[in-house]
Amino acid sequence: MRIPTPLSARHGAAVLVVAGLLAMTGCSSSSAPGSSSAPPTSSPSASQSTSSSVTSPSSTPSQSPTSVATSDVPQAADVRAAAAAALHLYTRTPNNLDDPSAGYVWSSDPTDPQVPLSAQLRSRLAVLTARDWFSDQHCGENYIDGNQVGLTRAPTVVSAIGEPGGTVQVVLRGYLNSEHRDLIVVMSEVDGSWLATDLRRGHGADASIFSAQPAC
Repeated sequence: MRIPTPLSARHGAAVLVVAGLLAMTGCSSSSAPGSSSAPPTSSPSASQSTSSSVTSPSSTPSQSPTSVATSDVPQAADVRAAAAAALHLYTRTPNNLDDPSAGYVWSSDPTDPQVPLSAQLRSRLAVLTARDWFSDQHCGENYIDGNQVGLTRAPTVVSAIGEPGGTVQVVLRGYLNSEHRDLIVVMSEVDGSWLATDLRRGHGADASIFSAQPAC
């Protein structure tokens, strides 16, 4: 024989079921804010972009090849000193020791130890002289003077330009009456003194005094 369940007991069981459902709903709703927030994988991407901005070339000091190559170009004071030294290739002597009014001549003697020539350049000029390169068979003139009689007025500096590597290219103009010729002198600082390390006539392949057959 079935015994009917009291109403109060059935009501209590229903309340327990409802309470259980509410508890489950509450747990589900409490986790919702966490699921709606940004995923943690977003923060590494932000730090990545910051890191790349720090190491980008624009934020680091420039080390261009040009700045490195030109770091040893002589300063203005050195260029002036080199140009002044190049003028000492020539020595002024009077045309007539007894008559100062006869004027002067400017000429160069590579064998003079006072002439600012490097040892290599002095040796090269000696070799060419021994080969009669400056005689009538070839140049027929003093290489530095550019003629056979010397300069009739003081030589002048046309230009002086500092170059990478520490050299200074000086263009000297020598005069013979109304005519003139230019000589390119490459000056280098050797043991604290500016010395000529190369001489050039013109700009061709044989311009340098060190070429196999230097131009006159």
